[in-house]
Amino acid sequence: MKIFIREIEIQASAQTIWKVMMDVESWNLWTTTVTHIKMLNASKMAVGTKLQIEQLNLPKATWKVDSLDPEQEFTIAKRQPFLSVVGGHEIARTTTGHRVTLSLKFSGLFANWVAKKYGSMMESYLDTEAMGLKRACEKLDEYKRKDTEIRTATV
Repeated sequence: MKIFIREIEIQASAQTIWKVMMDVESWNLWTTTVTHIKMLNASKMAVGTKLQIEQLNLPKATWKVDSLDPEQEFTIAKRQPFLSVVGGHEIARTTTGHRVTLSLKFSGLFANWVAKKYGSMMESYLDTEAMGLKRACEKLDEYKRKDTEIRTATV
């Protein structure tokens, strides 16, 4: 088994972070690693939802939501006979905001080979996705604060 992990501090509410992460069909707007995501069997994220994900330099793949705990975590998985990949997305409160942990766990007969061959790309993708998520969430939270200030000032 091989696990790749990225943690990033985000100065935004858990609700904002969760909203951005749950809008999977818009991920391509905040990360360059994803070119397209389509929900195949549902209109919102839930355990069992299937996602068709297209990413740079990777074949189109179908992932399934394995777990989902609102505003805390969700996992998606792609399982094949000799290789399983689980993508984790967790939100934890910190004293200054929230820490998001993104992870990729490879298991199965080919896990070490795939992780070795694509490891540097996976590390780079997690970095890009973490930074893109941070920018999107902080920008959205800032917009919400300014909108509230304007509405309060005009009342």
